[in-house]
Amino acid sequence: MIEIQHLTKQYKKKELALDDINLTIEHGMFGLLGPNGAGKTTLMRILATVMPATSGDAMIDGFSLKKNPEAIRRKLGYLPQIFQLPPQLTAAEFLDYCAVMKGFNNKKERKQEILRLLEQVNLTDKQNRKIKTFSGGMKQRLGIAQALLGNPDLIIVDEPTAGLDPEERVRFRNLLARFSVNRTVILSTHIVADIESSCEQLAVLNHGQLVATGSTSDLTNHAEGKVWEVEIPADSQSFFNENQIISSRKTADGYVHKVIAEIKPSDSATLLEPTLEDGYLALIGRGANG
Repeated sequence: MIEIQHLTKQYKKKELALDDINLTIEHGMFGLLGPNGAGKTTLMRILATVMPATSGDAMIDGFSLKKNPEAIRRKLGYLPQIFQLPPQLTAAEFLDYCAVMKGFNNKKERKQEILRLLEQVNLTDKQNRKIKTFSGGMKQRLGIAQALLGNPDLIIVDEPTAGLDPEERVRFRNLLARFSVNRTVILSTHIVADIESSCEQLAVLNHGQLVATGSTSDLTNHAEGKVWEVEIPADSQSFFNENQIISSRKTADGYVHKVIAEIKPSDSATLLEPTLEDGYLALIGRGANG
């Protein structure tokens, strides 16, 4: 369990990157959702002991982030948003290097651990290929393999599916979900679909503040009664601002807009069942003028 207590981060002469965050994260897959610049990466870096907080603390399985960072590092696997891989090494060579850095001094045990992880991330047949020949999805799978070295209790992954094609994204999400059965996995992302398909519990950050916590259903409910479908004739000017429109499609007679609005925007508007993405957009400011 992770208990985040009044965690704040302020950079020099800048606004708060994190503003008094209080959050409890249980075992399983936990989603941290928010737009770019919301503070997600800052929070992940602090929990991964890469960056100190300005104030506040977090207890990770009973260890204080401020007082016992070394103990937390021994329980942690981390895949940062920007993850550089040495292109000249093979997958096996890279994992061997990482294992040595994590204290696997016995060569035989190290080799067994590397083979186990390569099999788990479906890279066994690619272990002797140089990393420079890998696709984006293969590099991300290798990244999660290094995060799993030592069988950590907590895995933190920051924007892991950014830049992946749809098939690789699905494969990577399923991989993380499988690993979350007996541990805590924190998935930080701005892609709603990544949360929807794999996380039961989540939190939403916006402008450094925690604006929602709960289940995916709780987030969806933020848009209940606010999502409408409206048809606009081709010869009419749309009266919606950019913030209200979620999606548009052209028809033979004009346009059909899916919009967020607090009240029925027109007599012809049809109320829709909200999706998780609708709830997220309603929460972070879509439809504020509707």
